[in-house]
Amino acid sequence: MITESDKFEDSRWVFLGEYHRIRHDVKLVSSLIPALQEKTDVRHLALEFLCRDRTDEANRMITAEEFDSRKALEFFRDQFASWRYREYLEIFEAAWASNRRFADARGAFRLVGLH
Repeated sequence: MITESDKFEDSRWVFLGEYHRIRHDVKLVSSLIPALQEKTDVRHLALEFLCRDRTDEANRMITAEEFDSRKALEFFRDQFASWRYREYLEIFEAAWASNRRFADARGAFRLVGLH
C-alpha cells in the first residue's frame, strides 16, 4: 500500500480530500492510519469534522488504554447533533487501535481538529 516513492516519504504535508457520506472514502482514511504509523514518520491527521477546541479531548480518547465507543459517540453528538455517520467514529477507533499496536515503538498517532 505505502511504498518508498510514496508522497508520505518525501512530502511534509499531504492533503487527502474525501466526499462526505461515501463509506469507502472514509474507510480508506481509516485504513491509512496504521500503515502510516507503522511505515512512515506521519503522526498527525487533520480532520475537518473535528472541532479545533476539542482536539485534546479527541487525542485523549485515541490514546486511552481502552476505546470507549459510548464516550466517542457522545463526543460526536455533542459536536454535531446532525452528524450521524458511523464511519467518522471508525476513524477514531482506527487511530486508537493503531496506537495500541504501534505507539510504544513508533510514537503516538494524533488527530488535529480543523473545524
